[in-house]
Amino acid sequence: AEARDLASIVVLARQEALQATSAKWDSTLAANGFCHKVAEVIHSEQLVLAAYSQDKGDCEFCQEFFASSDAKNTDPKGITSAVMMLCGFNIGLGSMHLDGNMVAAERLRPLQVAASTASCAGCDAVLLIGDVNCALEPTAEAFEVNGLGGRAAELLMAEYNKMAALEEDKAVSKLPDEFATMLQEGLATQKGRRALMVLDGCPAVCHLNPDGAIKEMRLVEMPAGSFPTYRLCNVGNAAFDGLRSAGAAAMAVGDGETYKEDGIVPLQPSLEVTADCIKACYFLDDDKGHSGSIKKRGDMCRLNLGWLDRLYVGAQASSASVA
Repeated sequence: AEARDLASIVVLARQEALQATSAKWDSTLAANGFCHKVAEVIHSEQLVLAAYSQDKGDCEFCQEFFASSDAKNTDPKGITSAVMMLCGFNIGLGSMHLDGNMVAAERLRPLQVAASTASCAGCDAVLLIGDVNCALEPTAEAFEVNGLGGRAAELLMAEYNKMAALEEDKAVSKLPDEFATMLQEGLATQKGRRALMVLDGCPAVCHLNPDGAIKEMRLVEMPAGSFPTYRLCNVGNAAFDGLRSAGAAAMAVGDGETYKEDGIVPLQPSLEVTADCIKACYFLDDDKGHSGSIKKRGDMCRLNLGWLDRLYVGAQASSASVA
């Protein structure tokens, strides 16, 4: 009921989407009052952007386009976008899945291309959401702070330098135990997560084509102390068990009922867990062994951990502002 009162449309952005679940999304949104699928843009069967409205006249689909992570337009990763007319404004919307195996400048190119294309098409505002694939970085800001964030930046830079010096184009290396333990203990508390967010690798601003009316895209900050969004694991259900033991399931209540029976475990910033729970969530997997590891692909080195799933917003100065 609250969603119906606050919103006239719902935009669903999916990455690595299972097409078999699309009907479930449709029926769930319809049950909540958003009965009309105004637009659905799909690229390579995995990157999906869909818009649902309460009434047919709430918004209008205008056009679609795709910005590939590959300059030759062969990479399934990138941004699939749609331009919608909503309340008299042209709004550009995009579902992102950028290529984490590229260095930062190349990885972010589709974001700049998609936003610039929407801007030059006359959009008043652009919203791009999804997997930016920018993991933890030893940022300049991190080196200027004392405590957990600064120490983690120093250790992470040292590990990146070791990986970069390897002759192999492809390599994976686990973190030293002492460094991994420090991260696990830090991520277990809201205070520690707040300190480690200084390593957020997603750029705060992405500049666009200067010929467009929208000059830049700004990153929407996550709440202080948020849990990382990547790379979540659940080997043997250890992560979910640990989160539930810490009271995660009881933190989401609706209509007097908890969502525990539905298997939903919200990661509220205020949630405090154990270091072992964090280890189960982010440092253990049973497939590639990439969780809690540093991956090297050519000139790209990164720790598979961070706040990767994000929202970027830009607007024409004459139409709106980004707060």
